Amino acid sequence: MRYRKFLWILVTGLLAGYSACKEKPEMQEVTIPPAIHEANYCFRFVPAQPAESSRKDDLRMSLTVIGDSVVGSYNWLPSEKDGRRGILRGTKKDSGMILTYFFMQEGSYDTAELNVVFKEGKAIVEGGDPSLGLSAVLTQVSCLE
Repeated sequence: MRYRKFLWILVTGLLAGYSACKEKPEMQEVTIPPAIHEANYCFRFVPAQPAESSRKDDLRMSLTVIGDSVVGSYNWLPSEKDGRRGILRGTKKDSGMILTYFFMQEGSYDTAELNVVFKEGKAIVEGGDPSLGLSAVLTQVSCLE
């Protein structure tokens, strides 16, 4: 009898936990305050593609701020061929950040110095060799996406 009661409680708990995980959280408005606080921030840019195209390039940045230190990732994921994936490390400064970008693209490793400024829910990324196309304006999104 105890076994059945325990089994019933266990199955009920697992089902409740599973259904809670499947529910999508409501989208919360996220904004970066002028003074960057300790938190996680996520940004994304999907360049416009021709209407008949099902392909989409994707540019994503995630940042974690702890004190004055910043770590994160910055990934360019094109719909075709090789992408660029890498990590960010640096410090926050005023309403922005100075970051070193360690990345791999087409089998080669490289680094670049980037400046990121935050304005009106956007991350403005500048720096690195212009031929690499590291500069971009990304929109802040929920880190749950």
